Amino acid sequence: MNIKIYGRPNCQWCDAAKNLLDRKHINYTYIDLIDMPNENRAKVLAESGMQSVPIVKVDNIYIGGYDQLAAYIRGKEENGT
Repeated sequence: MNIKIYGRPNCQWCDAAKNLLDRKHINYTYIDLIDMPNENRAKVLAESGMQSVPIVKVDNIYIGGYDQLAAYIRGKEENGT
């Protein structure tokens, strides 16, 4: 499972997403949108269809934000995967 979290500094939901994955011992990559070149940031926003952070991508598919990440992890745990 390859997880990327796109976020920004001082974002409570970005921190919550990282903390959730840390607690579950799931590896992820955090990418600060503020540090990205404008064209790359625009590409992430356009591809994800989202305008708020965090933006979570699992195995190259944008799944949404924190709530969708939590539901995804819950589903994986319930299915034993």
